Amino acid sequence: MVVDPEYAPVNGRKRSQRPQRPQRTHREVADELRARIRSGELSAGRRMPTQARLAGEFGVERGTVRQALRILQSERLLGNVSKGAPATVAVCLTAMSLTLAIGEPLRQIHAGRLKPAKVDVRVLLPGRDIDLAFPVAVEGRDDGHAVHERWLSMRNAQGQVLRHDPLALRATHGIDVRVSFRALPSTPPVKLYLLNGTEVLFAFGQGTGTRDATFVEQSRLWFDALRGAISSEPVLTD
Repeated sequence: MVVDPEYAPVNGRKRSQRPQRPQRTHREVADELRARIRSGELSAGRRMPTQARLAGEFGVERGTVRQALRILQSERLLGNVSKGAPATVAVCLTAMSLTLAIGEPLRQIHAGRLKPAKVDVRVLLPGRDIDLAFPVAVEGRDDGHAVHERWLSMRNAQGQVLRHDPLALRATHGIDVRVSFRALPSTPPVKLYLLNGTEVLFAFGQGTGTRDATFVEQSRLWFDALRGAISSEPVLTD
């Protein structure tokens, strides 16, 4: 009989079996789930797997999963975190979440699962030279200009991505693609996404989803009124 040296007796005692892989920490679990949310694998409004299922997948205790979920809740990526029903992926209305929302249909188009005749992206955003209601510098600190420049840089970078990615479909798939931006002379009072003329993601603080036809139509009219009456052509460069 051949004995693996790793398990050979030492001073008459058998060595213990190969040590198990250390359990993941709650922060490592949170990192993995955060990546799934940001990639769109776990989309906004979708229920998370149960805590028991997540515990089994990651090989950890439920308490570790709950700690991970609370981290994501503090980052406003999850809602309804409790011991009962599964948590829900939050509707996070930011430029990043809009990029992710557009990214999934783009992937499906490139994979041949979606074949739209036309893609029309219209975006209203704050003008570059206005006094923003938010973000603002912390009271007592004289760095308002730096805050504004940081916001402007982020706005322009996201705008360039939102413009480039859909327009690439024109060259690769021959799809009629239109992307336009308009700037408002004030901080928009709400965040509003209109999707395919049938769904609204609307937020004043936290987001909610609705498919009510009247609400969708009124939201579209409000968007078009702002766009046509007081917006101007923006400059998406620093």
